[in-house]
Amino acid sequence: MSTPITLKWGKQSLNLTVQRGMSGSDLKQQIQALTNVPPPRQKILCPKLWKGAIQDAATVPDDIPDNTKITLIGTVDTL
Repeated sequence: MSTPITLKWGKQSLNLTVQRGMSGSDLKQQIQALTNVPPPRQKILCPKLWKGAIQDAATVPDDIPDNTKITLIGTVDTL
């Protein structure tokens, strides 16, 4: 089941739809497609749902409410 969430990245707020139960790794790939921040440079925080940054092997909780706000800390690679 899909759930709309809000991704806060710096001063930007981006809308994103996630699948309940998807892995942290899949979430990071989806965020990379939206922001161009590579997964190794991402820290995804949501204190209401998990402690610290989400790990690649962790899953998005099945009970994630609609319009949950998560925070991305990370920068785009520079060449």
